[in-house]
Amino acid sequence: MSRISAAIAVMNPEEILAAFDEIPKTNPSRTELEDLLLAPLVKLAPELALERLGDRITSDPSTFDNLLADALCALTKTDPKKAAAWLDDKIDKGLFDSEVLGKPSQGWWRMESALIRAMLVTNPTEASRRAAGIDPKNREHILMSAMHSQIIEPAEQAAYGKLCREYLDDEKMLTIVGWMSVELRQDSYQEISAFWDRFGATRKERATVAAQVARKPIQRMVAQSRKVTPEDLDAMRAWVTSEGSRKVETITGGAIGEVANSKSAGIAEAMVLFNHYYEGNPNDGLIVGFLGWPVVQADKPLFQSLFQKLSNDRVRANLLKDL
Repeated sequence: MSRISAAIAVMNPEEILAAFDEIPKTNPSRTELEDLLLAPLVKLAPELALERLGDRITSDPSTFDNLLADALCALTKTDPKKAAAWLDDKIDKGLFDSEVLGKPSQGWWRMESALIRAMLVTNPTEASRRAAGIDPKNREHILMSAMHSQIIEPAEQAAYGKLCREYLDDEKMLTIVGWMSVELRQDSYQEISAFWDRFGATRKERATVAAQVARKPIQRMVAQSRKVTPEDLDAMRAWVTSEGSRKVETITGGAIGEVANSKSAGIAEAMVLFNHYYEGNPNDGLIVGFLGWPVVQADKPLFQSLFQKLSNDRVRANLLKDL
């Protein structure tokens, strides 16, 4: 495929479109080849990609459909009225009519989401107006699908957060904040907090999601076979506490479990970290977080030793129930 990609890279838009017609329908690599052709076409001429290939949008998610959504997003940023008119025309012509009676097309969700997302940059007021014109159930799917399509860029995050908060309930907002926090390109605690500032995350959302993403930098260190030190864990603990989470000990135990699960470190190195924190502050949360790891549970003598240290019978019962 590398030679094909190199050949496509020097094609102009019309040559790329001509190449689409030259792929035999029986070619087993047809889907991959079409994706390779569409990606540069979307970058060179998004409007042309939509005009010539837009009728091929389906309800089933695919790279091809996602690239067409990218084309609509790009067109919206340069000519939002033309992009909206293109999508409205396809809706009116029945392109997105679902084969399943009463079930909207996921193709429409993806394209509408791309349009609204791009409008967040060019015209947030128009994005809100368009969202307001969609029935609540479909609007929920469309707004939430934006978080799955691509990583929302920093320039879009404030407007996206405001729009979602206008129409979605607290549970859905927590889902979005959590998902986007996990998908951030950066793993630093400062970057995660900066995203929450831009997005307008509430104190409750920050505290809840902090517990979910706190181990990201530790996971990266383990994946890179870097030694995890008390200083690394202290930085994590300080950030979790600053964001309002009350689960710092359980989170710490879970992070130490990452070390135990590492091929480059293992149980012995993890226990040095565990004892560092437990000896200074014996508590059930640290034990529960650590014992949640299968690699720790598999070490029966260690498991029994730590299990016996649990001071709360309810905590013991819940831990055994979860095993």
